[in-house]
Amino acid sequence: MTDKNSTKSNFEEFDWDEGTKSYLLSSFFWGYILTQIPGVGISAATYLGFQVNHIDLSPNYAGTLMGITNGAANVMSALAPLAVGFVVDDVTNVFEWRTVFFIAAGFFFVGNLLFVVLGKTDVQCWNSLTEKSLNNCQLRLVNDVESPVLLKNGDVKATTNHKQNGTH
Repeated sequence: MTDKNSTKSNFEEFDWDEGTKSYLLSSFFWGYILTQIPGVGISAATYLGFQVNHIDLSPNYAGTLMGITNGAANVMSALAPLAVGFVVDDVTNVFEWRTVFFIAAGFFFVGNLLFVVLGKTDVQCWNSLTEKSLNNCQLRLVNDVESPVLLKNGDVKATTNHKQNGTH
């Protein structure tokens, strides 16, 4: 807050006394401390959600899963500035930036909704390191839906498929 050529502070334009200056600077410090500590603590909740899910799905391949998902996230992070370049023509236009943040919020909302609705914590059949249990993983259709799903042999959902039984 001082000029290179002078030891006087640049607060003269506000006509503040030393007590007001001290109070203002300390309020910035304590405001930072009181917001950052809870903020960083709350952000730790991400480790309790999707990041631990890799261990739930496959303890043997959790590192590989984390590498794949982290790699995909980094690719999206690299594409984000390019997407902003398509939306924002004038960097001083608040409405264009608002559109960027609404798009980002939409992606976060849809991603979280998909995780909450479709996320599972069951250990997957491909987690096993033995060939016998890997042979039990078969590609089957579930409930006449055209999308294939990995299921274990004997799963109740797999026996309800009419297309495999020929009763189409």
